[in-house]
Amino acid sequence: MKLENLIHEKPLLLDAFPQWFKDLKQSALQQAKTFGFPHHKVESWRFTPLRQLRDVSFSRINSIKPSTSHPFENVDWQDIEALWKGKTFHQGTFLDALNIGLINDVHVLRICENNTADTPVRLHFDTLEEVFNFSHLVIIVENGIEAHIELRLGNKSTKESHFLHLLTHVVLKENATLNLIEIKQAGQGETMLQSLHVESAKGSYFNHYNINLGGGFLREDINIQLNGALAQVDLKGLFTPRYTEYVDVHSQVNHNVPNCESHQDYRGILNCESHGVFNARVFIAKDAQKTNASQVNHNLLLSRSARINTNPQLEIYADDVKANHGSTVGELDDEALFYMQSRGINPDDAKRLLIAGFAGNIIETLGSENLKNELRETLDAWFDFSYTKLK
Repeated sequence: MKLENLIHEKPLLLDAFPQWFKDLKQSALQQAKTFGFPHHKVESWRFTPLRQLRDVSFSRINSIKPSTSHPFENVDWQDIEALWKGKTFHQGTFLDALNIGLINDVHVLRICENNTADTPVRLHFDTLEEVFNFSHLVIIVENGIEAHIELRLGNKSTKESHFLHLLTHVVLKENATLNLIEIKQAGQGETMLQSLHVESAKGSYFNHYNINLGGGFLREDINIQLNGALAQVDLKGLFTPRYTEYVDVHSQVNHNVPNCESHQDYRGILNCESHGVFNARVFIAKDAQKTNASQVNHNLLLSRSARINTNPQLEIYADDVKANHGSTVGELDDEALFYMQSRGINPDDAKRLLIAGFAGNIIETLGSENLKNELRETLDAWFDFSYTKLK
């Protein structure tokens, strides 16, 4: 059974479900069937290797539950109703529609007490079975709480073909803070897709790290709704594909009210025949005066066969805003390499230092020293592979 054929599956409607949720599940699959599998004429899928996604095939569907250091709570259908009742889908959210339509489990994580960067809530999705894995996660951070969550996806040691689609909803109540660190490190056969939706209330702060360290096909769609004044969002990312790996980041940040901030800083280091996509759009509504928004994407290509499609965008309807965006694509700086070698640093170490400095703009802003050290070591191992492969 191929991924595109899942629209013909029938939803399982449990008696425990409220009627609106049953209606939503049926509607989601019907809408997915109506607009069909994504194609390259849809802007959000224009650079995606859709044949690779279309050909993913397994015999059954599985609802996967993450391992966690924090207990999940029973589903409060009022929380879910506020997120999903009356929701409509489109081709850009094809996989969200499949997720809602086909699986029944909703994992709810409610954070009511502060924690620290060194003692985060830890979640891990490990796709061990060769099936279509889907999961639906809801994270609620209560008023005034500061939370740290470390979310890991994938199994880097596996060589089998695995599939995961994770649908995550984050609800930040007034003056809540969430530091969410996502680390994806998967095997060559893994296909991992993620949809992240964030609802930000007044005075809230969402600090997101999106670290992609390997996997055959990785994509994340991020949708942020700034719905309360003085809400702030920081999106930081690092992706390091090699071989023929594909990494795709799409973000949509909507400034719906005045006096909010959003900042994006993504960095890509691409090797071999890998392909990266960064497509970020900031929307500033007519009434969203005093907005401060920035987007930047910097990329290093370490091979002539590696490529990146980068497209930061601004759509502005207010007249009293501060907004900027930009992107760069380049190679290691020959002048910097020459200077370092003239000071007695060997060529490989000079390259290693430049790459570490480039990635350090993301890694060194993490709050946990243990995590910084882990990522530095991972990047070192990645470097050793890259230059062995290139020589």
